[in-house]
Amino acid sequence: MKTNKRLLEENVHFVNLAETLIGCVTPNFRAVAFEWSGNEIMIYFMLERDNMHDRDEIKDIVSEFEAFQPLSLGVSHTVVVDNHSPRKRLPGRLVYARKEQGKEWEETEEASTSSYQR
Repeated sequence: MKTNKRLLEENVHFVNLAETLIGCVTPNFRAVAFEWSGNEIMIYFMLERDNMHDRDEIKDIVSEFEAFQPLSLGVSHTVVVDNHSPRKRLPGRLVYARKEQGKEWEETEEASTSSYQR
């Protein structure tokens, strides 16, 4: 169970990432999630197809998100390209998921115990 202080800090990261996504998400983005370990944040992006324009958007998203963070916090990211059904759940806390017909999120143990669930 997360402590109140840790959950509050994680919620700040959640809102910061959600804000950086505004106006950047294209129909090719399937999901965005993040994990926070205390001194590093890993952002996960899931795209339906590999696309250089979306990769550039991701770089911009990560750069803008980093600007919200203290210098002591490292930020890295990974991109998963997946167009299969059912959708696989990204690690960490889900920030964005597009609606897709006939496809459901796979539940993970973390998703069932997290304060934020889909």
